[in-house]
Amino acid sequence: MSRRYHHPALPAPGERQTLPKDTSHHILQVCRHPRGEPLQLFDGAGAEAHCLLVDVQGQRAVVECTALLPDCAPSRRVVLLLALCKPTAWETSLRMATELGVDLVQPVLAERSTVRKLRLERWQKVLVAACEQSGRRWLPTLHEPLPLERALRAPSLPSRRLLLSPDASPLPSASGDLALLVGPEGGLSDQERAQALQAGFTPAGLGAHVLRVDTAVAAALARYGC
Repeated sequence: MSRRYHHPALPAPGERQTLPKDTSHHILQVCRHPRGEPLQLFDGAGAEAHCLLVDVQGQRAVVECTALLPDCAPSRRVVLLLALCKPTAWETSLRMATELGVDLVQPVLAERSTVRKLRLERWQKVLVAACEQSGRRWLPTLHEPLPLERALRAPSLPSRRLLLSPDASPLPSASGDLALLVGPEGGLSDQERAQALQAGFTPAGLGAHVLRVDTAVAAALARYGC
């Protein structure tokens, strides 16, 4: 499989295009992609272009498109409401959620969230890198962080809503759109759980053990979201 790079404006078949500075740096300096070798560009909206690196002008890569794959829309919509947690676990959760097919990530400010700094630009790069590595064409949407009460009121949440809870029994998996709420280290407070239940969320477990946030995200999406 050739290397993949995110690029919003894909060239047409037979077209040559000079890539932006940041993308070119990634191709030429970070990955040291050889001239004449194939690569793939994806726009994050479902389309993908198969290209060749044909030239370097200054510090900019020039590619030629050999084939353009049609848009590929996801078969279901999975929204992850994820409470902010420690940076390492948070970024690992974002990467795993992208690899497992989440369509939208809503960062949540919960009572027990450990928030040092909101780094939306860095988080977006984590999503892009996970798409590049995994072969996914559809870039998840990343929203601005919201307090839990406001996130629960979002009108676009799917009707099937699960609250990940270590003291709940596992539920049968089901198809269709899904909203999944995952709390921070220490879990949601009793008041926050009550708010989620009132908003239509059903407690769902993953077994007998208490999992780390990033482990819980991956396990929950594998069981309920894929």
